[in-house]
Amino acid sequence: MTGTESSNAPEREVLTRDEARRLAKEHRDAGQPDPFPKVPPSLLSAEHIKDYVLKTGAIAPFYENGGRHSRLKKASYEGRIGKCAYVYDKQGRLDSLYIEHELKVNANSIVFVECDLDFRLPDYIALRFNLQIRHVHRGLLLGTGPLVDPGYWGKLCIPLHNLTDEDYSISLNDGLIWVEFTKTTAGSPSVDSPGRDPLEKKEGYWDIQEFIERAAKPRTGKGASVPIRSSISRVRRRAESAAQSARKAQRWVSRIGIGTAIVGAATVVALVFALIVIIQTTYTPLNERIDDLIEDNEELRRKIVSLEQIVVNLNK
Repeated sequence: MTGTESSNAPEREVLTRDEARRLAKEHRDAGQPDPFPKVPPSLLSAEHIKDYVLKTGAIAPFYENGGRHSRLKKASYEGRIGKCAYVYDKQGRLDSLYIEHELKVNANSIVFVECDLDFRLPDYIALRFNLQIRHVHRGLLLGTGPLVDPGYWGKLCIPLHNLTDEDYSISLNDGLIWVEFTKTTAGSPSVDSPGRDPLEKKEGYWDIQEFIERAAKPRTGKGASVPIRSSISRVRRRAESAAQSARKAQRWVSRIGIGTAIVGAATVVALVFALIVIIQTTYTPLNERIDDLIEDNEELRRKIVSLEQIVVNLNK
């Protein structure tokens, strides 16, 4: 079969989870060396990805063919969402989501989802994975280039952050990440390696809830866990509240400005009246000045009371 005929053939599973588990265990327990020593330490191309996977059980399930929808690209392999995901609710509780057909990532939220692949890496293969670009263009964020160390066994916990104000759905049949395989300079298992083993548990990490709960714990290891949730919604609510307060303040200041102008006008009237009184005290008899002052003072009092009522009404 030619390369073109093979690429257009229907997708088929060439390595099951059970077969991969058996291969990986045999490879690790026997301490087998690199089966392809002539492949130099580098980013693996499609043919070498397939060779290593089928020999060591590095990932499973593994499919080939499929034409334009093939999971195997020139230098990467497609990972999809698994059946399990987790999200923190408004009360800070970690809720599990069983994915039957598709995963919905709510607007401005973070969802932790497992990858559908099982990983059992030999001691000379490292992985990096990135979110597929179409999800990035639609507003999802994963973070670029997380490294999975050689020797890691387990599932990947992938945090998806929806930065948009619209819900986003991902089907079980949609690609989520592209996984790159890099052969390290180690070449074979080494018990004398100075590097720390990525596995604290020999059987591996198969429950992504462990990763989430560990990440939520305080740095000191003491106190309650901190829910990992998006802050965008909270910031937006605060911004809207601040904007509303600013609009109220603007209206209040506007009203105060009008009231202040009225009070200022009353003050000017009072000063002018005082000046008139002073002038009158110089040129009119004392009794007339007193009578006029009482009458004018009463009129001014009524005007000031009226102005104060106007100010009170404006501030309501």
